[in-house]
Amino acid sequence: MIKEEHKITRYFCDYNTAVKWCHNSFILFNELNELDENIWENYPEDEEGNFPEIFQTFISDCSDFDVKYLKERFPSLYFAWSDKFCKWFLLVDHSGTSWDYVDTEISRRPEESEEDFKVSLEIIQDKAKRFWGC
Repeated sequence: MIKEEHKITRYFCDYNTAVKWCHNSFILFNELNELDENIWENYPEDEEGNFPEIFQTFISDCSDFDVKYLKERFPSLYFAWSDKFCKWFLLVDHSGTSWDYVDTEISRRPEESEEDFKVSLEIIQDKAKRFWGC
């Protein structure tokens, strides 16, 4: 149960839980930059319009819906579409730390009610290795 002792406005879980939320598969594919020079046309910008530094790339079996959902629910997950491979790639902006120990924010999806968001948070809390709010 999500506690409301004080007003929590931001929630986080571990990156590993976020990435695997839709049960997709990811395979390390760091050769992407060499094999698809156009991938960076779809490179994501952060909230300030800057490009995050990417340390690893993973080819995925994500559908368009999966990527849309994951980006809405966990906005610090970065994806880019490769026209050459016709696949979505997960772009990882951190290195040297297990994904179980990297926090990622959980966001309310645009069409989601506050009540549905609370239910989603409870499900994530139950499944995540790490979950916290501030």
